[in-house]
Amino acid sequence: MSGPEGMDQHVNRVPFPVDDREWCMDKPDDVPPFLRVPQGGNHLTLVDVTSVHLLRVCYCVCPTSQQFHMQLLESGLLSTTIDQPKMAFSFSMLNDFICDNLECGTSASNYYNKLQRITSNVFPHLVPVSASTVCLFM
Repeated sequence: MSGPEGMDQHVNRVPFPVDDREWCMDKPDDVPPFLRVPQGGNHLTLVDVTSVHLLRVCYCVCPTSQQFHMQLLESGLLSTTIDQPKMAFSFSMLNDFICDNLECGTSASNYYNKLQRITSNVFPHLVPVSASTVCLFM
């Protein structure tokens, strides 16, 4: 069967071999590499206007250093907990949410859904969500 007149039947074929071994969803709990939580050491989920970032962090542990949540605050990030922070929000994201909420009536849930879609348009459901994410907005 041929396509519409003037259309080459090979137009939609990939012109080069595709290496699909990097990631495939063989297991139900498998996620793409950029959405995997870093293993070992401290990790932090950073929620920013640009994306939800999964980062490995190294806090200063000098005798005179501040607590971890204060180190994040000095970096312009608001931690969701005081002890052993696992998630933080950028102030630019919080300001953007306030503007969206005041101007458009955007709920916290819908705003986070937008951030999930920005982070991974193909797999937004695989972007991590925690109770502290939603609770901070309430």
